[in-house]
Amino acid sequence: MNKELGVLQSKIDENYYVLWRSRIGFLVMTRNINKARRIKRKEAEQFPQFEFVPLSELEELK
Repeated sequence: MNKELGVLQSKIDENYYVLWRSRIGFLVMTRNINKARRIKRKEAEQFPQFEFVPLSELEELK
């Protein structure tokens, strides 16, 4: 189950997703779910300030 892919979603505003991490450590946000970076659930544990949303759940929302 740790290999499950998903995206990080903001807990404050669910319209924002993590796009990428800059070289100096800042996270860049996007509203476009298609541009959001796909990560594994294990990687998502590094970012407790965000909610991990599996891609399977995103497919159900479409």
